Amino acid sequence: MPVQFILGTDPNNKRNFLIDEMHEQLKKDPKAQMLYLVPDNVKYEAETMILKQFKDKNENAKYSGMIRLQVFSFSRLAWYLLQNKEIYQKPQLTDSGLGMLVKRILQQEEENLTIFRGASQQTGFVERLVSLFSELRNGKIDPIDLFELKDTAEQKDKEKNNDFARKMDDLSLLYSKYDEALKGKYVEREDLFQELIKYFEANRQRFKHTTVIIDHYEHFSAQEQELVLTLCKHTQNVQICLTLDRKALTTANDLNNMFYRPAKTYQQLVHELGANQIPVKEDLILPSYNQVRSKEITELTDYWMESTGPMTQADVEKYKDQTYENIELWAAEDTATEVSHIATKIKELVATGEYRYNDFQIMTRDLESCALNVEKAFVENELPFFIDQANTMSHHPILEFINSLFLLKKNHYRLDDVFRFLRTELFIPDYDGQDTSKEAYQKQINEWRQKIDIAENVALAYGYHGNDWIKNEEWIYMDRALDEESPLNDHDQKIQDTANSVRQAVKDYIVPFTDQLEKGQTNREIAGRLYHFMQRIGVIEQLQLWQDQLIQQGELEEAREHEQAWNTFILLLDEFVEVLGDEEWDIDLFLSIIETGFEEATFGMVPPTIDQVLVTNFDLPKIQPKKVVFLIGLTDTQLPQVQGNRSLLTDEDREVVENSLSSEKYLAVSEIESMANEPFSFYLAMLQAKEKIIFTYPISNNDNGENRISPYLTRLKNALSLNLQFKQSTTINDGLTRPEDYLAFIGSKMHTYGHMLISLREAIDRQKTPETFWLGLFKKLYHPENSRQRRLINSLSHKNIPKPLPEDLAEELYGKELYLSVSQLETFYADPYSHFLIYGLRLKERQIQELTPIESGIFYHDALDLISRQIVSLDRDLVSISKEELHHVTQDIFELLLESNKYRLAQSSHRMNFIFNQLSKTVENMVWSMIHQAKRTKYRVNKTELVFGQLGQEKGITGLSLPLNNNRKLHLRGKVDRIDTFQEGNQLYAGIVDYKSSDTTFNYQSIYYGLMLQMITYLDTVITFSEDIFDQKAKGIGAFYSTIKNHYVDLKKIGNKNLEEELLKNYKLDGLIIDQREVLQAADTLLEPKESSPIFNLYLNKDDQYTGKKILTEEEFELLKKFNRDKIIEAGNSILTGKNNLYPFDQKEIRVHTPSITGPYRAISQFDALLPENNYKDVIKMDKDEFFDYLRKLYSNKELDD
Repeated sequence: MPVQFILGTDPNNKRNFLIDEMHEQLKKDPKAQMLYLVPDNVKYEAETMILKQFKDKNENAKYSGMIRLQVFSFSRLAWYLLQNKEIYQKPQLTDSGLGMLVKRILQQEEENLTIFRGASQQTGFVERLVSLFSELRNGKIDPIDLFELKDTAEQKDKEKNNDFARKMDDLSLLYSKYDEALKGKYVEREDLFQELIKYFEANRQRFKHTTVIIDHYEHFSAQEQELVLTLCKHTQNVQICLTLDRKALTTANDLNNMFYRPAKTYQQLVHELGANQIPVKEDLILPSYNQVRSKEITELTDYWMESTGPMTQADVEKYKDQTYENIELWAAEDTATEVSHIATKIKELVATGEYRYNDFQIMTRDLESCALNVEKAFVENELPFFIDQANTMSHHPILEFINSLFLLKKNHYRLDDVFRFLRTELFIPDYDGQDTSKEAYQKQINEWRQKIDIAENVALAYGYHGNDWIKNEEWIYMDRALDEESPLNDHDQKIQDTANSVRQAVKDYIVPFTDQLEKGQTNREIAGRLYHFMQRIGVIEQLQLWQDQLIQQGELEEAREHEQAWNTFILLLDEFVEVLGDEEWDIDLFLSIIETGFEEATFGMVPPTIDQVLVTNFDLPKIQPKKVVFLIGLTDTQLPQVQGNRSLLTDEDREVVENSLSSEKYLAVSEIESMANEPFSFYLAMLQAKEKIIFTYPISNNDNGENRISPYLTRLKNALSLNLQFKQSTTINDGLTRPEDYLAFIGSKMHTYGHMLISLREAIDRQKTPETFWLGLFKKLYHPENSRQRRLINSLSHKNIPKPLPEDLAEELYGKELYLSVSQLETFYADPYSHFLIYGLRLKERQIQELTPIESGIFYHDALDLISRQIVSLDRDLVSISKEELHHVTQDIFELLLESNKYRLAQSSHRMNFIFNQLSKTVENMVWSMIHQAKRTKYRVNKTELVFGQLGQEKGITGLSLPLNNNRKLHLRGKVDRIDTFQEGNQLYAGIVDYKSSDTTFNYQSIYYGLMLQMITYLDTVITFSEDIFDQKAKGIGAFYSTIKNHYVDLKKIGNKNLEEELLKNYKLDGLIIDQREVLQAADTLLEPKESSPIFNLYLNKDDQYTGKKILTEEEFELLKKFNRDKIIEAGNSILTGKNNLYPFDQKEIRVHTPSITGPYRAISQFDALLPENNYKDVIKMDKDEFFDYLRKLYSNKELDD
């Protein structure tokens, strides 16, 4: 019955006193029973600590146990005493279940609400309302209290728009409905407390010899306080321990009092004990001195305690005169650097032999983000560690399985959803579970993963999605470029069959389930179908298999996670059915509930039992202090930490509510009180250290901003004259002057190697001698026989320069005889390394069915080829084709093309259909331009898509074969888009036209650098083999680019000019034309003196002479042809000698597609112009005169040399 407060400023002193007292009392009184009540987070530690100290007191005992002394938290005590009672048979809803309940109430009472009408749709509102209701129940505040508050507010302010009254009106209505929904049907924590109170009242005799000790609580909710008072009434005696300075009770209501929270708790309890006529013994005040804690740590905590009140100048000076070697203050570059230096410091201290790993504790307020850095740094430094934070279930495959499964229905089998679902590996069709060995499982899972990868590649390449997964239609796959045709080979057939097997599995197992997810059904019906579906496809068996395999591997903790995750899912499903089962099926609500439930659920933790560094939450200090404590991340936003009020009650609302309640009812701690408690939280954290404490903070944050040091640290720094040590990420800066500075970078061998290599590399790059410290360490650590070390050291001399291929390897890659396309040669000249990646290693990006410029260009080529052939087959001249006939011809061709599998992309969506229609119009306009050009020129289309050499499966006319070194040859292949010809007497003239889907202009600079070999090569081929093509020898016309695009004319600017002629200018052919009178005259028969041709780059002057920079004399054409062949031979010889240097053009100088720097292979080349070894080619500007002067000089010198 009597109650005694045990007060002291050091929790460790209280614990030692209590354990001694408990041991003595149990020893003296054989009837004595004891309950030691502590918060959940320290219950396990309290048990092990008491067991250990009891064993130490019984030196002769081999084992130690507790029968009459039991350690509980309030909730665990309720379970222990009530587990077999009726109340524990009722379901207890999780936060997710309570959220469902509140959401249903909101929907039902929507029309009766004012302030909160429609609020249920706001993100986070339901969770905040659940939190408020929980706070009210914990505070013993019932719906009637809120009704009375509403009535009082209305009477005080009848005429004004009283938002508080309306809020109370809404809350009282919702809270009463919430209370009604829970009552008698569900049991929550508050109900258990009330039942526990009744249990003690009904079983007084059982506890008449029981002493209750309550420790490690600084604050009690109203529910907990009532339970404490009940224990005081019905047990032998109660001891309540508070970390509190007796002098602080005189200013208990002062928010500046460091002990404000425990002092307020003390006063509240004393008041309620008096009101309940419970006798209170005289307080037991324990001394503050602790022999376990060092003098420096004691002075640190003493100063902090004293500094919260008035201090004399003498008090201040006594701390400044001291030297504190075991109190350090660090400022690190960033969080990663902060944790890295902590790791090396621990390594250093353990190496002295005076510390074990479990002598260290790291405390932070941001445990989640800190955990990532701790894991990285500690694994790298080979340090054992335990992070005291339960892992969330949000990443378990079950959640991904459920999310992706229902999104299949919602998004109609979108590719991302399908493959997210398949990659959960909870669905494996045709899985053979007979052999459960790890090897057999791994073999099957690897096969399934490969099937999924293949199916994804096929689906992406051909755009299979949506209905393609549902309908009875086989997928088609051919691994080929769009413009090549070949029969389906064995390899392609295997890929196609594999992809179809995955498609069929989805159709057979998944589609029947998603087809059942129709509106109009209840949540109960869908939940039942989901459970049976998961049973049918083997989800439970798969989870069991994973668990069994982990058990076999000794991973017991991880093995339990699968069982826990499944139980969580079943619990959420049960709650969903229980609360919302009869509501109409809502897929979004269901997914939200499951996702929130898994995010809030955590896996059970196994407490640390081996020698490990402990990483804990700053606000949940442990019972046992450690020799060395690191308090980290102490910026001005973390200490003091502003919690922020997320409650639906504002600070003003809370004040009104608190003032209207009786003393035994109250809300949770307010934001202002939380702020007032910050110095006390910091004090408790510092008390965790016994010998050494290190405060740290990161200077920069993740948002590239700068953090400020906590004002608490500034206070300590100034008061104790502490030096702020700067911790940098590497040793390459100039801030290290002492040898001991370098020791901060010494950790595990690999960690140390990393910092050593960074420093050595920096010295090499700066061309200076490395620091003596690192040179000495290098001599000590480096063992050349160690291959890993050798590779690391070799990295110091690494330069981003590709090694040339040995000639035998080049021959193996490219062949003894080269068979090349001209575009391949142009790629080589653009950048030899890009050529090596594409044509040597044959690297390809994963094919995705999308409309790229290449696919657009292929469509243009195919369409123009077929249209030209169709017109030729009609035996009609282009000029005679009317607009209507052109439209009919083009439409027939387009329909033919778009129905083919080659262009199935056009039918994949309305958007793609529209785009292809636009492409078709572009082609039609292009043919229109050809018709109108034909009206001015004698040139006529003779051949289209002429193949020379061997191109894929197609063999064309003979192509050029040029001699290379060592009696080798280079055989050219390609496809000429169009050949135009005209006949003058007995002489045939031929020229080539190359279609481009973007503006391309002929220039001599590109020819000089080998970037425009195609035009000249094609014209050279056509002239050289003209007898094979035309059955007669032909002379050259020229070579031209024709841009396929829609052109527009601004009608406001053309004035009186001819619209058709102005539009035709936009389709002008750009290229080279050979200076032959008959060729020039035939080019544009309507050209008048002093006019420019609208179809060629020609100008006819007043003297009837043709002029233009792109008109070549026959001598210039021969020089150009010779130079072009020499460039091809030069490239061929370079390829076979293994040349693959990374030497691209600067895109600002010459725009040329270079995959290794602007395309998909940059990640491989890692070209960086800032590196001294990575340079762009120097580019010479060159016009026509300069170019041909160069050629004449080049070949005259060669002739002299010969």
